[in-house]
Amino acid sequence: MTERTDQKQAAWNHYFEHGNPVMALMLWVQKKLLMPQFVKIIQPYLMAGDSVLEAGCGTAMSTINLAKTTKIKAFGLDLSNEALIRATTLARQNDVDFTAIFGNIESMPFPDNKFRLVWNQGLLEHFDHPVAILHEMARVAEIVFVAVPRKTTLRFFVQKVKAMFGLAADDIFYLYTEDQLVDIIKSEPSLAFKSSGSFNVLGIFSWTWVCGVKLKNNLPNQ
Repeated sequence: MTERTDQKQAAWNHYFEHGNPVMALMLWVQKKLLMPQFVKIIQPYLMAGDSVLEAGCGTAMSTINLAKTTKIKAFGLDLSNEALIRATTLARQNDVDFTAIFGNIESMPFPDNKFRLVWNQGLLEHFDHPVAILHEMARVAEIVFVAVPRKTTLRFFVQKVKAMFGLAADDIFYLYTEDQLVDIIKSEPSLAFKSSGSFNVLGIFSWTWVCGVKLKNNLPNQ
């Protein structure tokens, strides 16, 4: 791993191991307000038995809940061992079969087209090369789904406060409009743009998302 990746790993391990009041708030928000929205959007693309990877999963809360409702095969990849410990514990508490994989989203340890769907939420904004991240996600799955907070969301404000007090796990935090996310999807030659949208919860939690599907000539046995 590069020095920058090592720094990211150490920062996120510390974040998930020690936590802080801001982290506790965001986990509560994700569980009560955001998770149902993500599950509702992703569910129509899946059938029981499909393999789903959350790339950069953190606690994998949404994927674990998706597994409960859709009966998918749930996988989570993260650079933080502490995050994977939390995710595994949460899956066990919810009686969900969940496979945790330690790895770097920039070079994932999977063969091409391993999964039906790969997704993440609240991850792409932490990288300064989103097109490369999306390319690697597209390599391992037939469907790619990405969601990021919008500038008007409380998440943006919280990130600024965390950075101010030295509580942020990562100093990189970009913001994307829906059109910008669509452009990123369209920049990946193996994908066709499928859909995009935004949602807002309570007027302060605002997210935008985009979905792309693998072109037929980039799938096996076509």
